[in-house]
Amino acid sequence: IAQGEANLLIVGPGRSGKTLLTSALLSEISSAERVTTIEEIPEFVGSAINVEQLVSRPADDGRGVSVSDLFQIALKRSARRLIVSELKNEEASHFLHALEVGFRGCVASSYGEYSEDGLWRLLD
Repeated sequence: IAQGEANLLIVGPGRSGKTLLTSALLSEISSAERVTTIEEIPEFVGSAINVEQLVSRPADDGRGVSVSDLFQIALKRSARRLIVSELKNEEASHFLHALEVGFRGCVASSYGEYSEDGLWRLLD
């Protein structure tokens, strides 16, 4: 993760430590790199200086911002890496698109009982 070439998908059941592992990996990224995190609930704790946290907001106040919206915002920013808390539904396709356009050293988590389950969720 420190060299920033590998993209990682962390798969596990609920309460298995996916967020804790992601936070630990985030702390290994150089403070010279721009990193954007995308979360529904702000949970990541990292020591990187150049971390931009994007957090979704429910639409109940009429000004909602979805995780999909945050991906569109993140792709327009000058971040080098994306760190995503949970890939669900259309967020997975946005994450794959980000990898296609050149983001490297990205980390995302997905719910799954085993690794193949997480990959199938990503592909679906």
